[in-house]
Amino acid sequence: MCFTTIIIVIIGTIFFVRGVQAKTITLNKSAITLKVGETTELTYTINPDNTKNKSVKWVSSNNSIAVVNDGKITGKNEEFA
Repeated sequence: MCFTTIIIVIIGTIFFVRGVQAKTITLNKSAITLKVGETTELTYTINPDNTKNKSVKWVSSNNSIAVVNDGKITGKNEEFA
């Protein structure tokens, strides 16, 4: 069997905007292991609840290993990402 292990890293940038700013972003998983072709979904929580901008941009550091689209991650190759 081929497996892809994905280590999840949050890189946060706080923009100076009017209103309440995010203090923390928490994901439902800190690491996942996928078979090639398998998909899993990440969800997030931004605190405080009344944060003005709750938009998140999902990206993969290596699309040949795993692709991500709106929090859905799909394993592509047997590697670490």
